[in-house]
Amino acid sequence: MDLRDLLPRSPKARWDGFFLIGIFPPDSPVRWLKFHLFVGADRPGRVPIAAMEGMGGEGELFEAICLEDHLFSQQHPTTFGALRSKLEPFSLSLPGRFDLAGAWPDFSVTVTDPDREMEGRFRVEAHDRQTWCRLGDVLSYFGLHSALRGELRIQGKDYPLDGFGILEHAWGTDTRIPLPRLVRGVWHWDVLWFGQPDEPDAAVAALAVVPFGIRVLPFRGGGRVPGEPFRAWQGLRVEYLETRDIEGETVPVRWKGTIKSRAGTIRYGARAAGPVLQPFEHGAFLGFTFEGSYEPRSGPPRPVAGTGFTEFFDSGAHAVRLA
Repeated sequence: MDLRDLLPRSPKARWDGFFLIGIFPPDSPVRWLKFHLFVGADRPGRVPIAAMEGMGGEGELFEAICLEDHLFSQQHPTTFGALRSKLEPFSLSLPGRFDLAGAWPDFSVTVTDPDREMEGRFRVEAHDRQTWCRLGDVLSYFGLHSALRGELRIQGKDYPLDGFGILEHAWGTDTRIPLPRLVRGVWHWDVLWFGQPDEPDAAVAALAVVPFGIRVLPFRGGGRVPGEPFRAWQGLRVEYLETRDIEGETVPVRWKGTIKSRAGTIRYGARAAGPVLQPFEHGAFLGFTFEGSYEPRSGPPRPVAGTGFTEFFDSGAHAVRLA
């Protein structure tokens, strides 16, 4: 991997986003976590494409940790000028708050929030690269599927962590089109982690989009099931079995998913687990458990199960009508 892909593309690109997602076993006191460091040009009359996930303005450091029975969530404003980065040796930092350093395949990430007495120190062992979009400085987005280990300390309590992670970088342009107000429909991104101790990087991520809430379109996917190599997947077909209303927004509670590749098909049932975070209008982050089967093109089906993470957007209760 070229480490330059992890360096900021701003100001040539109009914004950059750096993300760390973690998913942990069902008996872990931490179900999932997500941190992002966003910086943008914040030009009058324009919005970044990243506004679809609630990001905008000059920048922010966002922290979300889902514990068994409550959420830890906070964001801090920042600017592109506050970032520090270099290629040799590679490092990217928001001094005193966020540090990413290392070389392929071993990276370290530290996130510190002294105001909320939170510190996370993570070791990322990257295995595979999943490219979601590659349109240069218009929109590019990739993630490194990884084993993730580390420690969290929140208000004096320690949480050792051992699970799956995705280290991501996205960048792109801005537009005069008010995207968050105009987009209608649903998008649903599932990450399935199979929780195999000897293959901690074995996971599959897949995206479904439902324009105007009419028809589910599998968009793209990538990952690997245990015992098989990393490969591209066609995307997610999702069927909602149960939803609920949380503060006026529709959130899935139970759903069925199908993810296909040239080598086989994953079919699973998922159930939301733990508190739901609503980080932006019409959006939700949530953990889930799943059970199902992997049906290879050659050979018998085999059971799969594990924990996962969902990012969900529904502009107007479309998931209820799809149920």
